[in-house]
Amino acid sequence: MDAPLKLLLLTDLFPPHFAPRMAYFASYLHNHGWDVTVVTEQIPAGRAQAHDTLFPDSFPGKVLRLPLVSGQGSPLGSLKDALFQSKSKRLQHYLKKELSPAAFHLVLAFSYRTFPLPAAAWIARKYHLPVWMDCRDLVEQYPLKDILPGRPLARMGCLERPLLRFLRRKFVKARTRALQSAQAISTVSPWHKDLLRSIHPGASVDLLPNGFDETLFVPEPPVHSDRFRIIFTGRVLSLQMRDPSLLFDALEQEPLRAQLQKGVIEIAWYTDAHSQRLLTQALAGRTPALRQANTFYAMIPFTEMPRLLRSASVVLLLGNREEAEDAPHGMIGTKTFEAMAMRRPILFTRSDDGSLASLLEPYGAACCAGTQAAVSEFLTRQLADWRAHSGVTLPAGGNVNASYAASFARERVADSLCRHLRLMLYNHRTRAGIPDDLFRKKSDSSASEAETVPHKKSDSRESEAE
Repeated sequence: MDAPLKLLLLTDLFPPHFAPRMAYFASYLHNHGWDVTVVTEQIPAGRAQAHDTLFPDSFPGKVLRLPLVSGQGSPLGSLKDALFQSKSKRLQHYLKKELSPAAFHLVLAFSYRTFPLPAAAWIARKYHLPVWMDCRDLVEQYPLKDILPGRPLARMGCLERPLLRFLRRKFVKARTRALQSAQAISTVSPWHKDLLRSIHPGASVDLLPNGFDETLFVPEPPVHSDRFRIIFTGRVLSLQMRDPSLLFDALEQEPLRAQLQKGVIEIAWYTDAHSQRLLTQALAGRTPALRQANTFYAMIPFTEMPRLLRSASVVLLLGNREEAEDAPHGMIGTKTFEAMAMRRPILFTRSDDGSLASLLEPYGAACCAGTQAAVSEFLTRQLADWRAHSGVTLPAGGNVNASYAASFARERVADSLCRHLRLMLYNHRTRAGIPDDLFRKKSDSSASEAETVPHKKSDSRESEAE
């Protein structure tokens, strides 16, 4: 029997904290014969709620959780890490102490901002291992004031913005230095891909979109609802990133206002306390009917999401236009793919006029609204459909492009990643003159494709299968 390939997987988060993409890839590789060791941060109790623990911890392989932050963690800790990459340095120390990186065949690193890319780059340089670095979260994607969680510099007044620009440059510099040691780079949206290619023009950057877990999000008939439910799930980090104003404006005007006053419409927010505070602020000064139509619920376990989506008359995605430094860029969350997988109508407002709008366009049952009129027209049409079909929308899938929605199944993405990792390792060993007997039988079918790059490029439609 062939010895399994030994993979060291470094990641900023792992279940039970919300990390569905990393958890799926780790399990997929494990189930396909890889010997996967996961190394991640031990989230302090004070930060655990921010990352939530609603995701099942079912990975059957080895997981090493390391205490990389002293105390309970704080916004100032984020500032310190931005300045000195302290978590990556501590991770480096623990790897030397707890593991022998040389015992692995290759490294896969999933990053938040920059962590743990510097540690992965150190492994590549010291142990001459091939490293794949995945950048799902870039500091440039955030409005400037939101690049540090908790806004620890808010009290600096007029100094906040120049200090944040300085810190953003520090993040980018550290990430850029680390990515120079990567044999392969991946990310989650076309915007992210274009940005990384502009910084690393010689690198091949692939898309590994968030996608959806096809074993959980199986399209089934929608659930009847006595009220027209507009459902939002997830977090609102800031109103600059997630702007609900067009939705509120449309609901306060005819023809939707009459339905709101009759209690027909509910806006259901499944979110956390911080998001509820922001949304409550956004509702201040609105009509009593609109305020009463908004209901806040606790976030639910991940495994209950499919049933909740089936009860949605419309799934709400919030965003803002991609412009200047005070707007979000390229953000395509997991909820987008899950809503498409369940064949639900999707309202995206305010439209980014960018990556997410482009992704939703072929779906066939989404409205990317940049005006109040567009929101009103879409909701009025869905409300009529809901009435015509006894409390459900899109009862038979409507005009949904089902094959397009299914193309984002995470199994397809994981299979592509698995093949590319083997090819990356094959190329690395070939260039280094290392015998490839360890995995020749499994790699011969791909070896003829290997040239000088770790994996083939693919167009965005095929790659977007996150």
